[in-house]
Amino acid sequence: MREQHAAVHALLDEGLGLRPIARRLGLARNTVRRLADVATADELLVGRWTGRTSILDPYKPHLHQRRAEGCTVARRLFE
Repeated sequence: MREQHAAVHALLDEGLGLRPIARRLGLARNTVRRLADVATADELLVGRWTGRTSILDPYKPHLHQRRAEGCTVARRLFE
């Protein structure tokens, strides 16, 4: 992702448009647009849900404990 971001911004600095960049790099135009719209690749690497609460939050300690014990079957964890 970081390499693609750098390549897109290098080609933008040369004056190329989004379509020519997409063709040259073999990327979808929307991908090039997303890469062009952010200042750093790190902005794209952070998930949309980072920092949001979840309905599972109260149960996460128990789920992590059960996972560490080797229980990986979702149905058993649910029960």
